Amino acid sequence: MTKRFIKMVCIIIISLLELLSLSFYSIASSYGFETVDLPESQIEKIWENINLHKLDDFEVEENSLAIMSFDVSTNGNIVLGLQKNKILILNKNNDILDCFEFTNDGTFYVKWNNENVLLFMTRGTMILEFSLDGELVDMINVDVQNVNNNKLWNDVMYNTHVSKNGYSYNLKNNLGIFNLFTFKSYSQLIRSDENGDSIIIYDVNQNQLGKIISTIVLISLFACVCLLMVKNRMTEIRTQGTGIENSPTNQGTNQGTVL
Repeated sequence: MTKRFIKMVCIIIISLLELLSLSFYSIASSYGFETVDLPESQIEKIWENINLHKLDDFEVEENSLAIMSFDVSTNGNIVLGLQKNKILILNKNNDILDCFEFTNDGTFYVKWNNENVLLFMTRGTMILEFSLDGELVDMINVDVQNVNNNKLWNDVMYNTHVSKNGYSYNLKNNLGIFNLFTFKSYSQLIRSDENGDSIIIYDVNQNQLGKIISTIVLISLFACVCLLMVKNRMTEIRTQGTGIENSPTNQGTNQGTVL
């Protein structure tokens, strides 16, 4: 009887441990979000369409891409989510380790999960985890109806500051009045130590300033051309209207009416 009782207790304890393990895995794999189930076939199709791959070479100055989001790992590595669906990995010495490119039609954000990268994609509210080898680790679909999910998602979207290992990392723009035209993108990542000494880790400020000014000039020229075309068209309409009123036929009709 005693042996049977001990055996039952052991079975119960093992079962509870397995349940706790499954519960912990579920929480870990969802990153704190409430999720919607994704069929395995759909996961494979989404991953294939995203087509995440490494780039052999990446020049910061040549590409001049603004930062959309960033994060810092516990070992000091930095992940940058850049415009045009680029993900840049830097080590603590600011050397480029890897650069990934993928296909995406919406905004995206990045974050570390230990040594892997989390890719938050606003279109479809998908979260992908991939290794630095470019292999898919996990994929979830976030429940957009959940209030807690919205808060977690906003924390990722609006994150411009990270404190890690005694350093403070901040995204910023140094474009003066043209900061108004950056649309939630940033041209600099700055790291500051406890003494207040700062170093610019990533800087495309001048290139972004040139792009913004060029864009504003092109839009202004386009607007001027449109206004000129509208003005010319209005002038033509007025001229045509005046010509009808003063035409010989119209004058004869008016004279006949008076008589």
